[in-house]
Amino acid sequence: MKYSKPAGILLCIFSLICLAACARPDVKEIAAQSEFSSGLSLFDNGQYEEAIPHFEKATEFVPAFWRAYLYQGRSYLGLEKWKEAIPPLKTAFRIAPEESHKEIAKIVMDVFFKNTSKIDQKTQTEFIKLLGLQ
Repeated sequence: MKYSKPAGILLCIFSLICLAACARPDVKEIAAQSEFSSGLSLFDNGQYEEAIPHFEKATEFVPAFWRAYLYQGRSYLGLEKWKEAIPPLKTAFRIAPEESHKEIAKIVMDVFFKNTSKIDQKTQTEFIKLLGLQ
């Protein structure tokens, strides 16, 4: 089959675009990692409130980004927003139970025992459930 010169050029361009799309990393994954890195930098500096939107954005780009959920939960714990910490920690565990369980258990136990008097009974029960102790 013979193509006209413009049709051949268009076919060639289309083929190159398809090859390039297959070869480059997923844009959403790159954006998620960028947001996570920004959030982590803020988290490491104790800027928990500012870090949370970055972790949330990372999970919008890649819903299975369990570490972003983990650090979102850790940020809420750093702000002593106990109830808000539970859903992202549960999500991290649901997505990656083997990878996250020890880390979540260590974080929750540390926070739980240091702050028992500050945490209401219902939230304490949620933390215990999260740890699998009930």
